Amino acid sequence: MLPLLAFTGLFALVYAGESIKYGYLLIYMEEQLKLAPAVRGAVIGIQPLIKLMIMPFSIDLGRRVGILWLTCTAAAISVASNICFATWPNVVGMFAGQILMGSVWGIFMVLGIIVAQRLLPNAVATASAIFMNSSALGSALGGIVGGIGVALFGLPNVFFIPATLSLLAVVGLAAMAKSDTPKPEPAAA
Repeated sequence: MLPLLAFTGLFALVYAGESIKYGYLLIYMEEQLKLAPAVRGAVIGIQPLIKLMIMPFSIDLGRRVGILWLTCTAAAISVASNICFATWPNVVGMFAGQILMGSVWGIFMVLGIIVAQRLLPNAVATASAIFMNSSALGSALGGIVGGIGVALFGLPNVFFIPATLSLLAVVGLAAMAKSDTPKPEPAAA
């Protein structure tokens, strides 16, 4: 159960950025970047399109590189996405961040449940239920730290918070992937 809870918590760290993004990215694009409503809509709308394009390839890629390693990579892409929001003050940066985040969810939405079920193979329904609630936990975490972060750091610096949370997830997922990687058999003498 502990590996499942750890994975769920690490996913929640990555997911926390979604609450922060949907709470403050539109405000940032309207008030500071002065982007037109149609452009803001296009920026927000690109993420699900990218996610849908990535999803069919996630399982095959996960089999090739390792599912936990691929989720670790997705968390690293989340770091890059949030850094785009925080440091690239134009429409290109917003599109780049959203395209990267679409890749993150194209990987996690397909592989997350598979990882959860593999971590608790004797109770896949329980594993699925626990993992499926991680988005609610991540949303709550993002709402709390996002509100505090905007008050303390302002826009767009608040996006360094989800970048940091995702970086913590990268470290945790890498540790899980490393411990899950089969060790080579010693050569026979």
